[in-house]
Amino acid sequence: MSVTEEDILSFDVYGLIKQVKAIKDKNDAVLDATGGRFNIFQIIGVKQHETIHSKIIASFLNPKGTHGMKERFLELFLAECFSSEELCKFNFECKNAVVKTESYAPTEGTQGRIDILITSGAKRIVIENKLLAGDQKEQLKRYAHWSQKNSADFKILYLTKDGHEASEQSGDGIEYKTISYKEEILNWLEKCCSESSKFPLVRETLVQYANLIRNYTGESMGAKATNEIINTIANEENIRIAQLIVQNYKKAKIQIAQELLYDFGEIERILRKVFGLGYKRSEKGKIGSKDFIVRFDIEGIADVRIAILFGDTATEKEELKRLKINLEFKGGKNSTGEEKSATIEKYRTLLADIPHQVNPTEYSAWRMQFEPWETCKTGILNYFEQMLNCLKISLEKQI
Repeated sequence: MSVTEEDILSFDVYGLIKQVKAIKDKNDAVLDATGGRFNIFQIIGVKQHETIHSKIIASFLNPKGTHGMKERFLELFLAECFSSEELCKFNFECKNAVVKTESYAPTEGTQGRIDILITSGAKRIVIENKLLAGDQKEQLKRYAHWSQKNSADFKILYLTKDGHEASEQSGDGIEYKTISYKEEILNWLEKCCSESSKFPLVRETLVQYANLIRNYTGESMGAKATNEIINTIANEENIRIAQLIVQNYKKAKIQIAQELLYDFGEIERILRKVFGLGYKRSEKGKIGSKDFIVRFDIEGIADVRIAILFGDTATEKEELKRLKINLEFKGGKNSTGEEKSATIEKYRTLLADIPHQVNPTEYSAWRMQFEPWETCKTGILNYFEQMLNCLKISLEKQI
């Protein structure tokens, strides 16, 4: 049902927003009163580090792990990811399984590393964790080829935030299952919490990790508050107001993006303030599209340039989904391996104290990534200025 201009004039939009805000405020008050906001994983900056998430998940999956639950967590995980029929046919022995992270898997001259590898006898389960990064060249194809050479029977799980499929160049023609943090991982963690009631330290760690995942996947509000909001929206007038809000959500994000670029001082002002040097600015695409990007080549810095992206041309289907602030290789993906390694190490060390770091790519030596970005403008500006100050230190050392 479309929303007409007459409908808009009759809608009490502010009234609905006020009702939803009241429910949110009540939920926030409960979190404040119970310490529900405290999360050690959030404090130490785990949120967007794929390798750390892999290590945490692997530690719970490990039958020989210090959690003391033996193979039970692994059994629950497999039951969440596969049907009973699939498990019966696969016949994976959990008790003596070996769980490793960053397992070396070279194929045809390419040095691949499997995020999580679970082995039991001749059977293997490969988990490719894609919380943030895009697919590497023919990644799942290479892992399938490696698995075929080393195991008679294997499964590949492709883990993402929302359960989307791998890119065609990575997974086309390969048998794999998609799983998500939002569904399978959260469901598995909740079942692990129930099973570990006699292990309070383990249970509370699981609870905090599950809360971190809920926060990242947009499921942080409690079930009671969520149901209240659903019930508030679920009437004929309010659902039409909600439809109107959804229709204008992208336009609102574009406006916030424009405000953010302005708050950066349109970038130029901050660069002049920090560096006192010349630079070259280039812009591609239109803000609000997937391929919008602003780049700055800074005079005196020869190895990287700053790139600001809302979205990702290679992997994103939704415009304005993520904000990325990259330090791109000047030579792009064509930079030599030696140049890339030296540049990655240099900026990894230089920018080690700035949060929101994610793994480098074939195009970038270092990057900050924010999702959702539209609710954390102040933090983004602070981190960006920290990054510029670190670059200034690097530049001064070269002079």
